[in-house]
Formats: sequence, C-alpha cells, structure tokens
Amino acid sequence: FEEAEKIAKKRIKEDGKDGVSYLKLGELYKKFNKPDEAKENFDEAIKKVEANRSAIIRLANEFALIAEYGYALKTYEKGAKEGRDNYNYAFEIANVKGNLGDHSGMLDSFFDLLEGQPNYLQSVQNTINRLLDLEENPEHMEMLRVKLLKRVQTNAEQTVFSELLAWLLLQKKEFGAALTQLIAIDKRLGENGARLMNLGQLAAGNGDFTTAEAAYKAVIDKGRT
Repeated sequence: FEEAEKIAKKRIKEDGKDGVSYLKLGELYKKFNKPDEAKENFDEAIKKVEANRSAIIRLANEFALIAEYGYALKTYEKGAKEGRDNYNYAFEIANVKGNLGDHSGMLDSFFDLLEGQPNYLQSVQNTINRLLDLEENPEHMEMLRVKLLKRVQTNAEQTVFSELLAWLLLQKKEFGAALTQLIAIDKRLGENGARLMNLGQLAAGNGDFTTAEAAYKAVIDKGRT
C-alpha cells in the first residue's frame, strides 16, 4: 500500500490539474478501506478539474468506472455551472441519475433535454429502455406514462413528447392509443402517413386488426384531402 500511495502522490505533483490523479489516489484509499481519505481526494479531484468539456467528461467517466456515480454527478454539475461553452451536460446528468437509482430525476432531466434538443429522442428512448427495463418493471412504465402525460399537456406546442408517449404506448402494445397520438403528429408535421402505415403493420402482426384497419383508413383518408 505504501509504495502505491507514494506513486499516486508523485503523479499528483507531476500533473494534478485535471483531477484524475487525485481520483486515482482516492481510489487507492477506497480499496484499502480508508473512506475518509478517499472522500478527501475525490472532493479535491472535483475542486481541481478545469471546467472545460473534455476535462469534465474525462473525470466523470473515471468516477463512473469505479462506480462513484455521486461524484460523477458532481463533476458534471460543476461543468454545467462553471463551463464557458454553455454546454449543460443534461444527457450525461440524466444517465448518472439513472445509475444512482434516481429514476424520477433521470426522466425529468431527459425531458428537460428534449425540450431544447428534440434530436436526442432516439438516444433518450434507448437509455430509458436500458435503465428502466420497461417490460420487466411495470411500475417504471407507469411512472414514465404519468410524467409524459404532464409534459404533453404543458408543452402542447412540441411534438417530441407526443412521439415519446406514442413510443411508450407501443411498448405496452396499446396500439389504439398509440394511433391517436401518431395521427395527431402526422397531421401537425404534415407527414405522408409513413408512421401510420408502420403502426398498421405492427398492430396487424400482433393480432390487433381493428387498429390496423383504422391506421390504414387514416392513410387512405389523407389521400382524399
């Protein structure tokens, strides 16, 4: 232990500006059951790291690798507060909250991200599915549904939350409810009915022929207007 400690402290003297050297020393103390010393160096790592994006992401990733997600979150929050490039680390913060088990906070952060950057929709869907495991956790699915309905109501001018709600309804195989959302999205965006055709095929493949017929009819009706 003493030799490893000397090496880690030497690295701090040589290059402690990015905070990673302090993290490595803290990791060493953690391995040898010295929690106070570990905490001191983890805190110092966040204090020392420069608030530029590459340094913040590197340090946060290092914390995540040793399952110190709370410190990873603090690192991102420092970057969001002190960084000069106005990058808010919303996606990264949401991910870390998910790893911490704060699923409600994770969803709120993802939704805040989507309000300003709807192009993250696919990434958000993938991460929600991975961290919440919706098929195996109906309580997570219900929490997501309730939060989404509130966002749809308070952000009526945006379609991204309606798209996410439609995706959730498809996960639940509630094809009729999903069709209602997709018809509204198709109309609002002036689309060609491709979403409706895809839903019709999916519903038919799952034996919901009533919804499939309604979806195809909605596409036909578009051609008549």
